[in-house]
Amino acid sequence: MTTLVDIMNNVFQAMPENTRFSESDAQKIQENSTVLLDLGDGLISGFYNTVFSHTATASVFEDNERPMREKSLTDWWKRTVNGPFSDEYWAWQTYVGLLHIKRGVSNPMMMSMWSWILDYLNKELVQAGLSETETNALVMSFQRLSSTTSSLIGDSVFRFYLEALINATGFKSSLLERMVKNEIDQLLQDNAQYRLT
Repeated sequence: MTTLVDIMNNVFQAMPENTRFSESDAQKIQENSTVLLDLGDGLISGFYNTVFSHTATASVFEDNERPMREKSLTDWWKRTVNGPFSDEYWAWQTYVGLLHIKRGVSNPMMMSMWSWILDYLNKELVQAGLSETETNALVMSFQRLSSTTSSLIGDSVFRFYLEALINATGFKSSLLERMVKNEIDQLLQDNAQYRLT
């Protein structure tokens, strides 16, 4: 059985070091924690205004659930801004991937809302008094946070779908992988008009 730590380690090994979140990124966030925490209320309300204004993302939630989800995002924001970025933090982000599966949050939903967060920070940090240079450096730290957490969440979704299939069917992982590759080969063949020449 794959563990959250296994996924975390596999993702970190797969990502080139300069593309994933680093200690200097953590320091950059901590140095700006006051302004980031001050932006929290606007981030939370804007995030969920966006989510609830779109039919596909709104359909993930039940009636009257918004206050609870806003509290969850507020907790995530405070924990992220205050650190530390320990193995526990990254395992927690991987755990979120499992919650996404259960709730029906797709990877495109998650990645698009990460993009929304980055856009929000890019606009609001300058208005909060940070220079363009400081804002760019801080947003780049959050971009690496985004790519690291998105990789963890995306990989946890994939691996646990795969494990569920293996457990449900009794197939060996090598057989299932071969079947997937065969299906991909057929899909590529059926759509050969899109191949780059």
